[in-house]
Amino acid sequence: MRKVKTDIDYNAARIEYLDSLTQNPGVVSVLEFGEIEAPGLSDIDWLIIINDQKIKDSSFIFLNNETSNNTKNAFQHRPIVFPEKSVNNICEFFIPTKYKLQHGKDFDLLKDKSINPYLRDITVGYEFFKRQKNLLREPVYQKLTKKKQISLFVSIANHRNNSIFSGIKQLISYHSEIKTLRKDYFIKNILDTRLSNIRDMSIKTILLIEKYLDIELKKNFEKLPDLEIKKSRSVDYSENVTFNHRKKTLVKSLCLFPLLYRMKYNNYKSEFDYFPFKYSLVKQSRDILLQIGLKDGLIADLGFNNWFPTTIKERLYRIKMSLKHNF
Repeated sequence: MRKVKTDIDYNAARIEYLDSLTQNPGVVSVLEFGEIEAPGLSDIDWLIIINDQKIKDSSFIFLNNETSNNTKNAFQHRPIVFPEKSVNNICEFFIPTKYKLQHGKDFDLLKDKSINPYLRDITVGYEFFKRQKNLLREPVYQKLTKKKQISLFVSIANHRNNSIFSGIKQLISYHSEIKTLRKDYFIKNILDTRLSNIRDMSIKTILLIEKYLDIELKKNFEKLPDLEIKKSRSVDYSENVTFNHRKKTLVKSLCLFPLLYRMKYNNYKSEFDYFPFKYSLVKQSRDILLQIGLKDGLIADLGFNNWFPTTIKERLYRIKMSLKHNF
């Protein structure tokens, strides 16, 4: 098994990156989510709140050749970037959790200010679930490094904090298994068979999550009028919850999510206006990121993968990789 770097100085990495970020007057706040529970496996997750009127370009956010390897190892991905003008609605994108203010103004994100916590929880659950189910498919999963595979398991275990899935008792034992795996990673010889077994457990868990989403949608949303269900070129919708390594599959009821998000927004006159309202928030954030030259860093994708324009070269590469994964 490939060795993972364990001697990361996370505090030094925070200081170095923060020193670079705070040179920009448009950086309003820097927030850190999660904890370094497994040094060497854990990375630092930051959310940057910006005043886009004070930012000319995105150069401030990139790690460059002068950045130390220590900091690059501590930050495995770029921070999420969110506009200050929408900060009153930021609680629509994550379930309140502990965070540390690393710089700037504190917006008290522990206080749940969601306009509809139930719909927030089900939309957050769906978005993470959809991404995770795809990553567990054999052709995609095998492309992940061991570190990324374990990060995927951790992400799935985090569903235990979502009220929609509170009835899934297996999430507790699953979380315990992943916690033990992370502790053992540097002190034991973790065999590929153990990771394979946990992946099998992850697939069973993700299918339980899909079942719960299916139940919620059938209970509350499936009888909505004027929603024309169309076939998707990227996803096969099935009558039952199933898993297919070759194709992206979702139970049929989940096709309501993209339809609900793209309903005509009616100034929040009904609870279903929550979906297009949330979609409009992501669209506004996307437009600001593009304005400053970023093509990633969105706080959410809502299950869509086409928020940013792609070049012909990028499209051809995606087609090539898709064919390689599936055939």
